[in-house]
Amino acid sequence: MLSLKVFYFKSKKLKGGKILCLGLLLSMVLFSSCIKEEELSPDVPLSYHEEKISSYGELFDVFWKVMDERYNYFYEQKRRDGMDWQEVYRKYSPKFRSLKSYSIEGYSDSEISSDSEKAAGYFREIISPVLDRHFYVDVYLPRLVSGGFVRTLHRFFGLSDSRGYYPFDLKYGYMQNRLGEDKITFGSGDGSSFSYLGGSLKSHSDIYYFTFNEFLMSETLRLDLSERYLSSESGNPLLLKEQDIDSNSDLQGISDPVFRSEVRDFTKGILKEWDAFFGSSKVSRFNNEVGYFLSSEDFKPSLLSSTEEVSSSLSGLVRYGDFSTYNPILRAESLSYIRWFMGRMSNHVQYGYGLERFERDSRQIRSSSMFYQRFLNPLHRGEIKKLILDLRDNNGGAIVDFRYFVERMVSNPGVYAYQRTKEGSGRFSYTPWVGMHSSIHRYGVPGKLPIVVLTDSHSASMSELSTLMLKSQGGEVISVGDYSYGATAGLYPDPGAFNGGSQDFIGGVLRFNIPSMATKTISGEVIEGVGVKPDVYVSGPSVEELRMMRDSPQTFKDRVLNEAIRYLSSR
Repeated sequence: MLSLKVFYFKSKKLKGGKILCLGLLLSMVLFSSCIKEEELSPDVPLSYHEEKISSYGELFDVFWKVMDERYNYFYEQKRRDGMDWQEVYRKYSPKFRSLKSYSIEGYSDSEISSDSEKAAGYFREIISPVLDRHFYVDVYLPRLVSGGFVRTLHRFFGLSDSRGYYPFDLKYGYMQNRLGEDKITFGSGDGSSFSYLGGSLKSHSDIYYFTFNEFLMSETLRLDLSERYLSSESGNPLLLKEQDIDSNSDLQGISDPVFRSEVRDFTKGILKEWDAFFGSSKVSRFNNEVGYFLSSEDFKPSLLSSTEEVSSSLSGLVRYGDFSTYNPILRAESLSYIRWFMGRMSNHVQYGYGLERFERDSRQIRSSSMFYQRFLNPLHRGEIKKLILDLRDNNGGAIVDFRYFVERMVSNPGVYAYQRTKEGSGRFSYTPWVGMHSSIHRYGVPGKLPIVVLTDSHSASMSELSTLMLKSQGGEVISVGDYSYGATAGLYPDPGAFNGGSQDFIGGVLRFNIPSMATKTISGEVIEGVGVKPDVYVSGPSVEELRMMRDSPQTFKDRVLNEAIRYLSSR
């Protein structure tokens, strides 16, 4: 289905700098476009590769040319609102050319400010109808300040959206006391970092509720464990052996043979203590627990207890990296040897036996334990009978979460959407539409599961594609709420690969972010700028409703949640 890579896209259109991600790196054959370009582009004096932009006319020409060659929705744009990109050039080129103060020399402050404001207004008029909601362009326009000449950043987006939505922090607080004893939480819940909340509803214990603020599950929660920990292969050059100590020249340089033996035996004792730990039954038990998890993804309580047992034993071992440990043998003539020993012990422990990897993964085991034990494992065992997946105010995230998380809820694999890629510089040059396929996860649901996906106007990118994927499962899955945001185009951060626009400065004054992939539903609808249509429409919240949700969570009635409960109660 997908060749998966993690990548991110920042947009200030949703909640100022929220991380969004949408990109599908399809493993597919690209075919020649079968769509002819309807109109020839006019001659323009600059290609967008030129570095020098010296007038408003040239600034517009470069902007227009990049859009003409790289924007991916001209076909749909023309069908939806009649946008004629050729007419845009004819209309706005004279307007930009009438602005004379781009280079500022010989012009007054008021003339420079007036031209800059007019240019910003023209860009806004041109760009505001753009339906691609991942698209933006940064334009740096001239301005005079007390310190001299500067260029001021103006960021322009396409279609705006003023619909109400349910902020994650309010929703997180509202649901806290509505979940049962199996409740799980992660993160602060204030939207500043990855957070989730899940558990059975107190009012309907057969319904499991789960929400999270962004698709960063694989990065934050996935247990990517090694087959063995705190072990080493024989012959590893990083390991420290007793004969290495015996033959060390700094040790041999200690003149007093009695003191030399004392130093040798002291440091060998440290080495033996650590080696005994690595060979202990505690470490062996931990590796057995890890092996069971890797073979089943079943997170048993004994995996966590074994992790704590090993960590506790580690904390009691002699601290080879602390100079105070060597006080009994610390003299001027032993200092050089002790430094050598400390360095070799660090390599021996941290890298020869991989303590560094254990410490990192043991932290991950602790932080992910409840997610596996109380959600993923019960989901796989069929213990979760009905699910509400709340994607309201989830702006998107990492594409790898399709494989790691979303496909766990797939019981009927197949095509759930189509995608095409911008091909060449022709305005209407695209690849054919290619199916996007879902697969069954090895540790996913054992059969069909009634699911309600909750959406609102801030459900974007990965939230929308996930909704499409789950809705393709048939009648067992519906979506409830408002239309989603409508940001389904594909992105990739390499301008030479899948992103159609430059993410570098053009002439130091233009920066584009233009997705080069377009998406349509299995019914053939391009929903960019529209959003995923809910099966049960519930309008977004009013300002008064949000105030009540914040101030009176005990009495507030969440209309979207209640509609989902009503539907699942009938299943």
